[in-house]
Order: sequence, then C-alpha cells, then structure tokens
Amino acid sequence: STGPSDLVPLCSLAHSIGPRRILEIGCHLGAGTLSLALACPQARIVTYDIIPTAGRLIDESEPATRDRIERRLMSFPTDEIRLRAEAPYDFIYVDGDHTEAGASADTELALDLLAPGGIIAWHDYCHRGHEWIYKTNCVPEVLAALSQRIPVRQIAGSWIAAWRKPSR
Repeated sequence: STGPSDLVPLCSLAHSIGPRRILEIGCHLGAGTLSLALACPQARIVTYDIIPTAGRLIDESEPATRDRIERRLMSFPTDEIRLRAEAPYDFIYVDGDHTEAGASADTELALDLLAPGGIIAWHDYCHRGHEWIYKTNCVPEVLAALSQRIPVRQIAGSWIAAWRKPSR
C-alpha cells in the first residue's frame, strides 16, 4: 500500500499538471486512487487491478469522488485494444505487476498511452530486503533499463520515480 511519504509527492506531481484523465495500474485498497482523486478534482480516473476485492476504500468514499473513478477488474495489458482506442492520459501511476516481465509490459503500454506533456510515475523504485533477494520487485531494474532511453528520475525521499513526456 502506498504510504504518506509516497502519496504526498505523487499527488503533488499529479496536481502540478492539472490532469483531466488519470490512469492507475494497480489499485490495491484504493488509497492512492482516492488521494489522486482528491488532489485532482477535475480528473476522471481509470484504475486497473486483478484482485476482486481491490478498491474497497473507493466503495466507502463520497459519491462525488467515487463517481469520477472507473474500476476495471482485469489485467492492464489484456485491455490494450480498448485503451489504445481511448483518449490519452495526462497522468499515469504504475504500481501493478512487479515482476520483470510485468513491470516492463505495464511500462511500455503506459508510455504509449501518455499524452504529450503528461507525466508517468512508478511506485516501488526501491529494494527492501526479501524483495531484492527473491527478485519479487524488479521495478528498479526495469526503470534502470528504461533510463537508457528516457530520463527517469527518482523523487527524493520517496519510492516514486517519474518522467514527463515532452509536449509536441
């Protein structure tokens, strides 16, 4: 779950560009989703998760907030055709599959769906004990490889990394 040391910079980053469309990959309880909704009251949010109970905090939120959030219960990459037919997203938050293959697939599709001038942010740009030993979090390695193509930067004091797509 995304804690305050990551939610504050994440929401500040999103708020700074005034997004109209936000995409979240990996909803979990919905704390990040709701935080982004509150930080960006003009935005509609689409969130993906494969866990049937994901987003239970969204269910408990105020209707005005909840009505701006569309929950999609499925794997993000499996919905590629629909996503590519939709308008691009101004802000994308990637906190889904942390395996190397999963993080790579989520990242590549998210990069394609990002609007010019938009920001993509990744969570878990760090290693914590067992995750490093058992390679259950490959986000740092995926982003290290990606940074050979684009300038991915870590937000100081957080486990968030981000990149802003140039405007046309």
